[in-house]
Amino acid sequence: QLVRLFLIDEAHVVKDESRGATLEVVVSRMKTVQLAVLRSSSQPADKALRFVAVSATIPNVEDIAEWLSDGKGPGISMKIDESHRPVKLRKVVLGFPCSNTQSE
Repeated sequence: QLVRLFLIDEAHVVKDESRGATLEVVVSRMKTVQLAVLRSSSQPADKALRFVAVSATIPNVEDIAEWLSDGKGPGISMKIDESHRPVKLRKVVLGFPCSNTQSE
């Protein structure tokens, strides 16, 4: 009952073969705990656990938001592009010549 925010950093890990299932189980367990606490107490809905998932590379943010929603309302998702970054990313491609004994 003391937890009010559950932050999921690197949410794109959910599609990873080795770690995705673990993340999904942990989040699902927290959702189950949240429902049990809400059913057994008289806490107002605004005191419920809030899920926040962040990722720089997840393409299906609407699906993740729906999965994390409480079922009483739609999940809210926000797509933020690079124009909102305080420090611009520099994208560089480096090439190195191969020696005669190496293949590309």
